[in-house]
Amino acid sequence: NVAIYQGERWFFHLCDTEEQLKSITVLQLKQKIAEKIDDPLARGRPDGFRLTFKDEVLVDNKLLSDYGIVNMSVVMVILRLVGGGGGGPHTWKGDDAMGDKDKNRSMEKLASF
Repeated sequence: NVAIYQGERWFFHLCDTEEQLKSITVLQLKQKIAEKIDDPLARGRPDGFRLTFKDEVLVDNKLLSDYGIVNMSVVMVILRLVGGGGGGPHTWKGDDAMGDKDKNRSMEKLASF
Protein backbone atom coordinates (compact mmCIF):
# COMPACT_ATOMS: atom_id res chain seq x y z
CA ASN A 1 0.00 0.00 0.00
CA VAL A 2 1.01 3.58 -0.62
CA ALA A 3 0.46 6.44 1.82
CA ILE A 4 1.08 10.07 0.96
CA TYR A 5 2.28 12.40 3.72
CA GLN A 6 3.39 15.98 2.99
CA GLY A 7 3.87 15.18 -0.68
CA GLU A 8 6.01 12.10 -0.01
CA ARG A 9 4.94 8.66 -1.14
CA TRP A 10 5.56 5.91 1.36
CA PHE A 11 5.27 2.25 0.46
CA PHE A 12 4.27 -0.25 3.14
CA HIS A 13 4.54 -4.00 2.98
CA LEU A 14 1.54 -5.29 4.91
CA CYS A 15 1.24 -8.81 3.60
CA ASP A 16 2.24 -11.16 0.79
CA THR A 17 -1.05 -11.88 -1.00
CA GLU A 18 -4.27 -10.10 -1.93
CA GLU A 19 -6.10 -12.69 0.18
CA GLN A 20 -4.10 -11.67 3.27
CA LEU A 21 -4.75 -8.01 2.48
CA LYS A 22 -8.48 -8.65 2.85
CA SER A 23 -7.99 -9.26 6.60
CA ILE A 24 -5.87 -6.14 7.34
CA THR A 25 -7.62 -3.39 9.31
CA VAL A 26 -7.26 0.36 8.94
CA LEU A 27 -5.73 0.46 12.43
CA GLN A 28 -3.00 -1.99 11.39
CA LEU A 29 -2.05 0.29 8.48
CA LYS A 30 -2.13 3.31 10.79
CA GLN A 31 0.24 1.54 13.19
CA LYS A 32 2.73 0.99 10.36
CA ILE A 33 2.47 4.64 9.32
CA ALA A 34 2.83 5.84 12.94
CA GLU A 35 6.21 4.10 13.11
CA LYS A 36 7.49 6.14 10.17
CA ILE A 37 5.79 9.52 10.52
CA ASP A 38 8.10 12.33 11.65
CA ASP A 39 5.57 14.66 13.29
CA PRO A 40 6.20 14.68 17.07
CA LEU A 41 2.48 14.61 17.92
CA ALA A 42 1.74 11.71 15.58
CA ARG A 43 4.88 9.54 15.77
CA GLY A 44 3.98 6.24 17.39
CA ARG A 45 0.38 7.40 17.79
CA PRO A 46 -2.16 6.03 15.32
CA ASP A 47 -4.72 8.44 16.80
CA GLY A 48 -2.54 11.43 15.79
CA PHE A 49 -3.72 11.33 12.18
CA ARG A 50 -6.53 10.16 9.92
CA LEU A 51 -6.43 8.23 6.68
CA THR A 52 -8.58 8.92 3.65
CA PHE A 53 -9.17 6.95 0.50
CA LYS A 54 -11.21 8.35 -2.39
CA ASP A 55 -12.33 11.27 -0.18
CA GLU A 56 -13.64 8.98 2.56
CA VAL A 57 -12.24 8.98 6.11
CA LEU A 58 -11.21 5.45 7.08
CA VAL A 59 -12.51 3.98 10.36
CA ASP A 60 -9.94 2.11 12.49
CA ASN A 61 -11.91 -1.10 13.08
CA LYS A 62 -12.90 -1.59 9.44
CA LEU A 63 -10.98 -3.67 6.94
CA LEU A 64 -9.00 -2.01 4.15
CA SER A 65 -10.94 -4.22 1.76
CA ASP A 66 -14.21 -2.65 3.01
CA TYR A 67 -13.08 0.49 1.21
CA GLY A 68 -11.88 -1.30 -1.93
CA ILE A 69 -8.23 -0.82 -1.02
CA VAL A 70 -5.96 -3.24 -2.88
CA ASN A 71 -2.22 -3.55 -3.47
CA MET A 72 -0.72 -0.19 -4.51
CA SER A 73 -3.84 1.80 -3.57
CA VAL A 74 -3.00 5.36 -2.54
CA VAL A 75 -4.16 6.38 0.93
CA MET A 76 -3.80 9.96 2.18
CA VAL A 77 -2.43 10.78 5.65
CA ILE A 78 -4.02 13.79 7.37
CA LEU A 79 -2.54 15.02 10.65
CA ARG A 80 -4.96 15.96 13.42
CA LEU A 81 -4.70 19.55 14.57
CA VAL A 82 -3.86 20.38 18.15
CA GLY A 83 -6.63 22.19 20.03
CA GLY A 84 -10.00 23.03 18.59
CA GLY A 85 -11.88 21.98 21.73
CA GLY A 86 -12.16 18.36 20.65
CA GLY A 87 -11.00 17.05 24.00
CA GLY A 88 -8.16 15.07 22.43
CA PRO A 89 -4.91 14.18 24.16
CA HIS A 90 -3.25 17.51 23.31
CA THR A 91 -6.14 19.84 24.19
CA TRP A 92 -5.14 22.85 26.28
CA LYS A 93 -6.00 22.32 29.95
CA GLY A 94 -4.66 25.56 31.44
CA ASP A 95 -6.58 28.02 33.62
CA ASP A 96 -6.58 30.61 30.86
CA ALA A 97 -8.59 28.48 28.44
CA MET A 98 -11.77 30.09 27.15
CA GLY A 99 -13.57 26.82 27.78
CA ASP A 100 -13.05 26.99 31.55
CA LYS A 101 -15.99 26.65 33.92
CA ASP A 102 -15.61 30.19 35.23
CA LYS A 103 -16.72 32.11 32.13
CA ASN A 104 -16.74 35.43 33.98
CA ARG A 105 -13.03 35.16 34.75
CA SER A 106 -12.27 34.55 31.09
CA MET A 107 -14.46 37.44 30.03
CA GLU A 108 -12.71 39.73 32.57
CA LYS A 109 -9.33 38.79 31.11
CA LEU A 110 -10.65 39.46 27.62
CA ALA A 111 -12.12 42.82 28.63
CA SER A 112 -8.82 43.94 30.17
CA PHE A 113 -6.96 43.07 26.97
